[in-house]
Amino acid sequence: MHRVTTVRALAAALLASLCLASPSVPAPTLTAEPPQISGGGEASGRPLVSEVPPAGAYPMPGRPRLASPFGFVGRSFEGFAYDDNFTQSASLAVPPEPMGAAGPNRLIAVVSSMLEARDKNGGLIFRDALKDFYAPLAGCALLGFPFDPKVVYDHYAGRFVVVALERANAGVNPSASNQSRILIAVSKTSAPASATSADWWFHCIDGKLVVDGVDYWADYPGFEVDEDAIYITNNLFTFPGVPSGYAGSRLWIVRKGAVGGFYAGGPATVTVHNPHLLAGSIPTTTMPAEVFGSGGIAPGVGTFLVSYSGITDGASEFVQVIRVDDPLGTAGGPFFVGPDFVSLGDLETLAAGLPDAPQPGTAQPIEVNDRRSLDAVCRDGTLWLVTTVTPDGADQPALADHTTAWWVALDTGAVTSSASPAGLLTLSDQGGIAGEEIAGLAGGDVYTFIPSVAVNGFGSVAFGFAACGTNVYAGAYATVRGAGDPLGATDLASTVEAGRDFYVRTFDAAACEAPPARNRWGDYSGISVDPANDGAFWVFNEFADFRGSPTAGGCNGRPDPEDGRWGTAWALMLNDDGTAAAGDPDVSELELRARTANPGRGPVILEIGLPQAGHIDLSVHDVLGHRVARLASGAHPAGRHRAVWEVGAGAGRIPAGIYFVRLVTPVGSRMRRLVIL
Repeated sequence: MHRVTTVRALAAALLASLCLASPSVPAPTLTAEPPQISGGGEASGRPLVSEVPPAGAYPMPGRPRLASPFGFVGRSFEGFAYDDNFTQSASLAVPPEPMGAAGPNRLIAVVSSMLEARDKNGGLIFRDALKDFYAPLAGCALLGFPFDPKVVYDHYAGRFVVVALERANAGVNPSASNQSRILIAVSKTSAPASATSADWWFHCIDGKLVVDGVDYWADYPGFEVDEDAIYITNNLFTFPGVPSGYAGSRLWIVRKGAVGGFYAGGPATVTVHNPHLLAGSIPTTTMPAEVFGSGGIAPGVGTFLVSYSGITDGASEFVQVIRVDDPLGTAGGPFFVGPDFVSLGDLETLAAGLPDAPQPGTAQPIEVNDRRSLDAVCRDGTLWLVTTVTPDGADQPALADHTTAWWVALDTGAVTSSASPAGLLTLSDQGGIAGEEIAGLAGGDVYTFIPSVAVNGFGSVAFGFAACGTNVYAGAYATVRGAGDPLGATDLASTVEAGRDFYVRTFDAAACEAPPARNRWGDYSGISVDPANDGAFWVFNEFADFRGSPTAGGCNGRPDPEDGRWGTAWALMLNDDGTAAAGDPDVSELELRARTANPGRGPVILEIGLPQAGHIDLSVHDVLGHRVARLASGAHPAGRHRAVWEVGAGAGRIPAGIYFVRLVTPVGSRMRRLVIL
């Protein structure tokens, strides 16, 4: 397998030139990797760990925190953590499955056992176990171990909506005692003051489906809203008692019912559908897209359902999209249009699963899960989706071959109404989120995985993701792609919360189960636009905290005890979309931007904005921190200035790879990543 470790972000230019105008194509011979059961779903089939963990942590000497050298723009603070599991629910849960959403003056976060609300300065407003939060549903809900929770802010209605799943296994299949539940809650206002029925409406959905006489349970919810409905997708897996099997993905559509319905405290109207009955579709993990815009996507159109899962014809990889029309059945629907298969080119080699992420201090890697689609947003004529890949296809001979968070942008502008036919979606852009700069001078591979996506009204896109590597503990990060950025480009990784120690926590039974429990990290992350400031994003994710609270381990080659602990953190990312006009003499903040293609072959034109006069230093460094060029030094007046980095030619040309340009001034510093082809 070809591998060049010094280049991490070349997918942009290479794939753009090869695939930018790729049309939707029929796919009679496409295949995809089978979906995995989610971390929460896997844990729900095991006995709960209810032993009281010893209080406190015991940080190990000689294991310093490896923080990113790049600061996060805006405030940040920690949320609930591993030990809060026991305080809230008298049991322990891994992985945390973190997700958060922002309202006008509330931040609500969920993990696999808990829910909490904070103000935007980090002050705790309320916290509760999920089983207690959903207690008003007693009689339908199982209220044992809700898992795979997600939260979204419905910007159309000004409400938070929360979903979680449950299941109970009878041990035989079929059986009336096999139970699967989808639990949903909607806040009565945009600022709930408690986790009780005083501030929330609740509804319970039977998620068990019988297919060919076999009982299946719902796993791994996709969860989004448009102007009219809540969309919940789930994978279906067999209850125990028959050989394990997968029966595809299903879609539940919940009518909001602002007048007399669910959002008003009345009955919820719910329908369930199989969108993969469409000829040629691939019934794999499917995510609905969050929808923005006063009229939604287009008249009569609900949302898009997106899938990846390594869909391939053996030469190229594809994104699958199914459109949902008339979701509430006003004209006899819902109707499913498609599938559209949009080529991504030869993105990756699919002979094996995604490589798990190494971490310092232990041979146990972090599980990065599979290639499923993870999150999607449709706004202003573009459908954005994220997944995780190993970008080592023939079209990217210089890309790293380790696990990388990947984003795709599809042009939906040709879909103007529910009368629009299938086959209108085209690829606008795509790219990988490289993380090697997170390691700083420590170097080594840095894997990025489990991304999420949000889009604001200025056309800027923010991505939250996890990162872990040979010299980087597992932590939470984010990056932004400005509306004016070159194809495939994203900004440097910004730190939400860097990992503090290595993480191993599996709850493998003392008898050393076969197959063994996995060192799972969580199956998704959260990022959302701030509805009170459309130029800002709130990121919520997990990080590896200092080790402590040990439980029995030692199975399958792992340490005894197992003592990994996760924490969670919020951070505010302010928009910097690079749209200020060049030549504007009024500069209000320190700026550093590339004005030529990035990735590109050079020369590189850089623009700096100085809010006040002073001595500056503008230098270019390689990935080891060595300065390779000094572009400016000395006193400069306030205003905008340009500098050119001549990368050379022939034998004197600098090697292709990643470089960092750094601006240092009396009022602060800025750094940008450059990829030279």
